[in-house]
Amino acid sequence: MKKRFIISLVVFTIIFFVLRVFILDRSTLKNYEVGFPKADSPALTKMMRDIILNNRSLLLEDGTVSIFQEQGIDDDNDVLTYGKYEHETLVDHYMTLQTAQFPGSKLDDMKEKQSDFREKISDPFDYDLPKLKKEEGDIVIETKYVEETFHLLHAAQTQDINISPNISLSIQAVNDDAFYLHVYEETDAENHIYHMFIKQDFSDITIVSDEVFAKEDFVASDKFKLYEELFPKVDDKRRYLESFEDRQFIDIEKTELQQKGYFDYLSKDGKYTYLHSDNSNFSKGTQEIQCLDDRIQENDKYYAKFRFSYRNVINKLNWPIFGSSEGKIVYFSDDIVMLQVSYSPLFKGDGGRTNVIIDLQEDKENPDIYLIDLGVSFKI
Repeated sequence: MKKRFIISLVVFTIIFFVLRVFILDRSTLKNYEVGFPKADSPALTKMMRDIILNNRSLLLEDGTVSIFQEQGIDDDNDVLTYGKYEHETLVDHYMTLQTAQFPGSKLDDMKEKQSDFREKISDPFDYDLPKLKKEEGDIVIETKYVEETFHLLHAAQTQDINISPNISLSIQAVNDDAFYLHVYEETDAENHIYHMFIKQDFSDITIVSDEVFAKEDFVASDKFKLYEELFPKVDDKRRYLESFEDRQFIDIEKTELQQKGYFDYLSKDGKYTYLHSDNSNFSKGTQEIQCLDDRIQENDKYYAKFRFSYRNVINKLNWPIFGSSEGKIVYFSDDIVMLQVSYSPLFKGDGGRTNVIIDLQEDKENPDIYLIDLGVSFKI
């Protein structure tokens, strides 16, 4: 009798939880919509900019115009170039995805024809940008603040750092006081990465290798204070700054590099962390996002908390009810998340794939969720 009671209790508990999940999923089904968002928004524009421009380094932005590196210096290109685009023009282009029969192909076409909405900058000095070019085995730099030119690799040699001309170079950040270059050197023996911080008047150049200890020493040094403003802040108090890579951030108060949680996914601007949802660990159910400061301080405070249901995706896209789904985050910024979700039917039939846009701008507990296959399958 007792055994029968225990079995009945277990069965009842299972049925109760299954029904509870089903009811919760049905209650949010109305938030899921097939198609592209019907209206543009700041978060959507930022995401589509990063996707279409293929994650080029954004250097300056004033609300209506964004300036980015168009082409760095490498074996095929001797001059670093810049481009710009007006937000309104970009919005006009990406909003055509609303009516595209094949939105993934349409997006690919936009990536290939970026000249339709972006413009090359002819004179970098107009925007306080340095000019860089490869010349006679060195990288020659000019700025609007001094008349003389600066020879980058020669300057490195004066610090006992010998860098071959066989490099790839990009600019990561710039202001009217300094700029930050990322240099990748490829040699027969081994490859090296250098982080170079240079004053616009060439009064200082600081070169940091990519080894963890070198970056830690730099952050703890007085030299870092000269270039601190090149690292974007990730909290209102400016205690935490973006770092050299997406799994790290800089703690100004402790003057040290810190790692984010291993399974947490840091937002593109470094301000937020998507808990327990790194690519290899994304799961359905309750989703939790915290401000980075709250996560570090272990505060029980959430920027956004909502449910995500694979069942609702399957329902809206009319996929067979029996099958397995898996997802991963491919884009995450402050108020918008994009997933790639793939589906495999249990029985015969074709699998499915879609992107999922989660818009947190209006409601962080019941966000609008859009299902559209844009063909975005890798982290942006």
